[in-house]
Amino acid sequence: MKKTIIAADAAFLLAAPAMAGDISCSRVPQLRQKAVSGIAKAQAALGELYYSGRCVRQNYDEAFSWSEKAALQGDSGAEYMMALLYAGGLGTARNNRISTEWLAKSAVHGNPRAQYAVGNINRGDPVSDVEAKRWYEMAADQGYAKAQNSLGELYYSEKEVFHDCKKALELFRAAAKQGDSDAEYHLGEMYDNGKCVRRNPGEARRWYRKSASHGNEMAKSALAGR
Repeated sequence: MKKTIIAADAAFLLAAPAMAGDISCSRVPQLRQKAVSGIAKAQAALGELYYSGRCVRQNYDEAFSWSEKAALQGDSGAEYMMALLYAGGLGTARNNRISTEWLAKSAVHGNPRAQYAVGNINRGDPVSDVEAKRWYEMAADQGYAKAQNSLGELYYSEKEVFHDCKKALELFRAAAKQGDSDAEYHLGEMYDNGKCVRRNPGEARRWYRKSASHGNEMAKSALAGR
């Protein structure tokens, strides 16, 4: 990797949660058969189900066991899950060094959740924000909404090295289209303040309401103050 990633932190990883929600519970028996036969994608998916408790009883030991099998075959999703489990001490002893190693592998292997997490870890000052932007771009290019929003935030900022209203608006719209509440809030903020777009209180209210309906507290506050 271009830069050494600082020790992984569960909070950064939890910002890019597991993705077991697209698996039909009725297909778990077939999924288990494939996992037992050694198919990495099935092992990774089963590990995520045990992590989330969806379709099966939540069991971090099982989540670790299946994720490790898939990760050792190079599955980037399972590598990300290993980073999450080691960072949180779930199903194994907490170990930030090993978590960071798995996170790095997953990000390099193209997993957008890992790339987003690496971006979050690097973000914070003008120098590290450049590295964060690089990782956000990788994840955003794969359509990962949270990365699109975070990259949009960098372009929306007043930092001269990043500031680009057109790109910020495009990225917020792309993330909002997927229901990202932070991006929806930022669109409301744009129209509310007339920043990067023509001021439009009605459009601002519409985006704030969408964001608030998705649980965004800043959007709720913005609506309460109107």
